[in-house]
Amino acid sequence: RYYFKKPKNALIFLFDGEKPINVLTNYNLLEQTFDIDAENNKTLKLLSNKVSRVSFAEKKFISLKGKFYELITETENFLLLADTFLELYEPSYTAGIQEKPEPTYKKNNSLFLYANNKMKKIERRKKFLLSMFSKNISKEISSYMKKNKISPGDNEDLSNLFFEFFRYLKF
Repeated sequence: RYYFKKPKNALIFLFDGEKPINVLTNYNLLEQTFDIDAENNKTLKLLSNKVSRVSFAEKKFISLKGKFYELITETENFLLLADTFLELYEPSYTAGIQEKPEPTYKKNNSLFLYANNKMKKIERRKKFLLSMFSKNISKEISSYMKKNKISPGDNEDLSNLFFEFFRYLKF
């Protein structure tokens, strides 16, 4: 249900605030809010329209187009973002023989490239990645991926690929 096992210390930057606020919080994957435990066992929920950025020691989240995204990479040309969410998973069973199992949630994420005020979903496949760039540069990108052992599943590798070939992106 939460991104971290326990709430962690974070700096929260509000759209209308001047100074960041230091609080213990955790990202609620179901409701897509940052939850802060308040007095009297109440939980404050921070929505994406109020918060511009949340910085943990090892992770950063930003609010973009009414939603929170994990910030993977930030350059002057683009942002590489991950949308982490919970997906309902219903295990298979044989009706009449087994009891219906309880549905569970699986943590999942989608990757997005944000540039020029446009957002594009990225599939973690080499063929898809090559299709994002100009055709005349695809051989060079393919050899770069092979030489540098770029894995479509690795966020840092994808960041390096987009940083190196950003000017050839078809957006």
